[in-house]
Amino acid sequence: MKKLILSLIVLAILSTTSIFSQGLEISNLKFITGKTSLTTELTGTAVFSGENETLVLDINKDLGEAIYTFKIGNFNIGPSGGFFNSLKPVAWIAPYLEYCPTNWLSILSWVGVSLGDPEKGIEEYAPTFCFAYHQITISVGDFKGYYALSGYRLYLPEHVGGINYDLTLNEKFNFLLGVGYKFRDQKMLWKFGIDYSF
Repeated sequence: MKKLILSLIVLAILSTTSIFSQGLEISNLKFITGKTSLTTELTGTAVFSGENETLVLDINKDLGEAIYTFKIGNFNIGPSGGFFNSLKPVAWIAPYLEYCPTNWLSILSWVGVSLGDPEKGIEEYAPTFCFAYHQITISVGDFKGYYALSGYRLYLPEHVGGINYDLTLNEKFNFLLGVGYKFRDQKMLWKFGIDYSF
């Protein structure tokens, strides 16, 4: 029964994405490594874009996720979901909301529930709080400064700040570089990678 419920949720997310994303074409491929507030080690990302919609697919050793958003005014909203790779894959779902009042400011809110414990792989019937991630980003040229407040399950919330830099190598390739800091854990974060535009 648990696997049936899990399969139905995943099918609903994929069906919704498929129904709404008929006009999408691949726009970017990214390969990023490092330790950020959301990922560790190598992450592969495929971005599909349409006139007013975007589909982002991420995969690494810890998780796989899909984020589908459509633009309404200054908002990018939509469903997201995926799996944590643990002893048994644990599914999660989350509404995604980003507000972009100007081309230099964005505010993100993303809160998800899971159908189990991602650290133990235990499946449960009732959705439980999994994560909350809220971020403010200010862009100046190729630099993006951000502050984020993130929470994961029953752990204390974490404050994160950092700067990302996109270096244009040519019309197809960008080099991505970022540094950040987790204030409560007192840990440095870093990332670098490559972004290929179609």
